[in-house]
Amino acid sequence: MIREVRGRLRFGPSPCLEIPCMPGTAFQVREGDDLWLLRYDGRLLDWGDEAEGIHLVEGMDVKLVGTEGVLKDMYGMEHLVMDLVRIEKI
Repeated sequence: MIREVRGRLRFGPSPCLEIPCMPGTAFQVREGDDLWLLRYDGRLLDWGDEAEGIHLVEGMDVKLVGTEGVLKDMYGMEHLVMDLVRIEKI
């Protein structure tokens, strides 16, 4: 399902998606009680990444449009993920 989310980019830990767990980081956006991980071109967005020609910076206010989904980590916990179709600075 396509969804639009508005919020502020934050930088945080990425879930452990592989065994063994390789610690990593990923950009996230909080909307209400939901915390969205951002995926673009098949991978989670991380520090220094760009999407749609926009250099991502922590604290940037954004409008995201994309397909919503769920990632399950190696512990069985579910994490919301948005496969980005469009991102805009607001």
